[in-house]
Amino acid sequence: MSSKKDNPRDVLFFPSGSIGDALMMLALCAEIHDLEPERRFVVIARRNAGLIADMAAAYPCVTVVPIEKSLRGILTLVWQSFRRPVIALMPAVFGKSWFLNTGVLFYLLSMRPGTQTFGLIERATDRHPYRKGIAYDKSSIHFENMRNMARAAGLSVRASGAPLSFCFATLPATHVPFAEGSYVVFHPFGSSSWKSFPPRRMHDLIARFLELHQGYSAVITGGAENQAEAESIAAQLPPSRVALAINLPIREAAGVIDRAALYVGVDTGTTHVASVMGGPVVALEHNASPEWLPTYDAQAVILNNPTHCQCHGRKNDVCKIVVDGKPYLRCLYEISDETILGAIARILASRTIQK
Repeated sequence: MSSKKDNPRDVLFFPSGSIGDALMMLALCAEIHDLEPERRFVVIARRNAGLIADMAAAYPCVTVVPIEKSLRGILTLVWQSFRRPVIALMPAVFGKSWFLNTGVLFYLLSMRPGTQTFGLIERATDRHPYRKGIAYDKSSIHFENMRNMARAAGLSVRASGAPLSFCFATLPATHVPFAEGSYVVFHPFGSSSWKSFPPRRMHDLIARFLELHQGYSAVITGGAENQAEAESIAAQLPPSRVALAINLPIREAAGVIDRAALYVGVDTGTTHVASVMGGPVVALEHNASPEWLPTYDAQAVILNNPTHCQCHGRKNDVCKIVVDGKPYLRCLYEISDETILGAIARILASRTIQK
């Protein structure tokens, strides 16, 4: 373990660009800064740099540096990375899928005098480009693995299992015509079809929800690529009680979620946004990446159906089922509507009692 006395003050992060990675990285920055206020954090972001900068707006100790795909971007990367000794951290797992330039960058950083490089690796025996690689423990959530990496770097973090330090600066939910607390957000779209909830089933689920809960409306969220499927879900549902909030900037989407009575969503960055804000969440999950379950949110109800599931920690084809020509993870697809509607009903009933 590195000595805190000899540690450089600046900590550089090189995130993968996913919302989940960025949220966990920012929470780690906040935790370290609470314990070591002199630390400064620089996030070198290429993919989704604007989105990460929006999320970092609530963290004054963090500077996000976007890297363009150009000569200027390369020069910016070199200047930010090599101009002074730093602690360089990779918050995602380094594996065979990483691009060559990522490995080369960390090999070069590791050679710079005074710079210390640390990263997560799949197995302790794997070759890696860091001064020290920390083997990823799939029995722990991702954030605990990041804490382990920070400890190895000599940075101060809280004990394992301690609550995470999240901040999120939301923007007003101007795209939703419903009053605060009068609607439920449904987010059925994952990063791929197999992590998503089938549109036809989501349509039927929302139809039953509206029938059972006459005092509530539904808002469907998603990205630009989900527009057509979101419209198909909303088709033939009462237009006065269903609204689409598609392709919103991350802080506006967070505002929509923050004003909702409840959020219901699959394993994706938007579900982590809902979870870090601490509101009631019904997470429709699978078992391929159990380390990413939002167990850090005490109010999250996590649902899946492992009855016929063989994908626990394994991202392959053994757990897939094909519906309407698209593959879905069986442990996600086989969560029954009754189970989901029951979880929704219990949360909405508890809200009524609290009022």
